[in-house]
Amino acid sequence: MEPCMKTKLLIAAFALAAAQQTMAADSSSPWSVVAGAKAHTLSKGPLDLDINSLEFGAAYRFNDNLSVEGRLGLGVTEQMVTESVEFTQIEFGINRSAAVLAKAEYPTGNIGSVYAVAGVDQTVYNAKLLNTPFKGADHFSEVGLAYGVGYAFNLNSKTALTVEYIKKPTADFGSDLGFSASAIGVGFSFKL
Repeated sequence: MEPCMKTKLLIAAFALAAAQQTMAADSSSPWSVVAGAKAHTLSKGPLDLDINSLEFGAAYRFNDNLSVEGRLGLGVTEQMVTESVEFTQIEFGINRSAAVLAKAEYPTGNIGSVYAVAGVDQTVYNAKLLNTPFKGADHFSEVGLAYGVGYAFNLNSKTALTVEYIKKPTADFGSDLGFSASAIGVGFSFKL
């Protein structure tokens, strides 16, 4: 190994050790980063659409029981539905989402904490016509109240595994197709 490379590695190791000591010394930082995956279900009568998204965001903790989170999401899967009368195929998916949520937590010892979230959610859905002469795509944006519950399992003092259920605003797709929307998610929270 070249001496220059050894020096760079040594400097990087010292910088990493110093950063770790700084993070350990300042364990009271109110900020954390959240990331996860959600399985969304849109339901209307016998029709269920299952689509998935990835989310990331940041949280600011006011005290041990109250925080606020900002989340951004991107759709990663779509589901195709065939309309029975004209055999039109429509592909549904999530384009993007954004949410600002208040979070109330109740610690359950060292294991973790149960929490509830409520706030404003905006989800932009895609609907694409595939096998008709009028092929095209449209986006439908739904804004409204989102609320849910979850549990955060403490993996260590700075990392938690989260599992949550969220009820989202009704997805209308620009017509009278009022789909009930909900999501189940698994993610991680990293305290800074």
